Amino acid sequence: GFSACPRDGTAMKFKAKAISAASCVSLQRIVQTLSRISKVKFCRLRLSPEKLCFSIQPDVAEDQVRIWSESKQDLLFNSYRIESLHENNEILFEFSVELLLRAIKSTVNSQSVSFKLMKKDGINYLSISAGIISANGLSRPIEQNVPVRLFPHEHIALTQPPPLPMPQVNIYLPDHRILRNFIDRMKAVSNKLTVAASMQGELVLKCETGAVSIKAYFRDLENPPWKEGTATPQTQGLVEATIDVRAFSQFLVGYQFSTQNILLSIAHDKAVILFILHDEVALTYCIPVLLD
Repeated sequence: GFSACPRDGTAMKFKAKAISAASCVSLQRIVQTLSRISKVKFCRLRLSPEKLCFSIQPDVAEDQVRIWSESKQDLLFNSYRIESLHENNEILFEFSVELLLRAIKSTVNSQSVSFKLMKKDGINYLSISAGIISANGLSRPIEQNVPVRLFPHEHIALTQPPPLPMPQVNIYLPDHRILRNFIDRMKAVSNKLTVAASMQGELVLKCETGAVSIKAYFRDLENPPWKEGTATPQTQGLVEATIDVRAFSQFLVGYQFSTQNILLSIAHDKAVILFILHDEVALTYCIPVLLD
């Protein structure tokens, strides 16, 4: 049988199959993005009948980047089955991002990839199996087992999107290749990056030390419509926040999605929040401000 259980002994079952190359590539893109935009080596995956939620949130340090990513299961898998005694039929486990990425990459040339939770010699694994098509057209089976730490049900409700402060401004980023160019130069000057934006389509990035100052101005960017019922935006002038330039750079270098829709929100004195809005994934990347 395909099942695994945490230390409290409650059995959990999960089995899924992707039979299109596009699905395998999508899953690889998500895990690769997580591995590149975070320094944290472990990630939690909350599975429900509808979706997969990946969470990288350090337990203690408030000054660390927090990441939450959601994907609909039917966009990634052709068949998907989950069984758990949890009231909403959910499962939560933790895994090494690097090990899962390596396992998924090994299935790149396969016609279909299967995933299941299993227990072997007292250890829980996410088992990934596929048939790799070799140069002579024959299929060769491979199996990779990624160790996972399963959590009891009471932990599931605690794995939530990070609490986000109310922003005063939302703006879509300019072309990330141009941004990366500026940020690479700024990284050489200082660890601190001040990000400022307005609801009139302006974005300003600046890095300053005693000797050198670099500023980049962007105009005529798009501000999305403001959601009713949220905090009132700051209608005049710039809202700014100072963050770790390396965290901003890691995001720009790391995300693997061909999208121009990256939204930046600034909550003054609290955080700079980046949102990837894509068919495959909705990802939140929350960078706390640096306090003097």
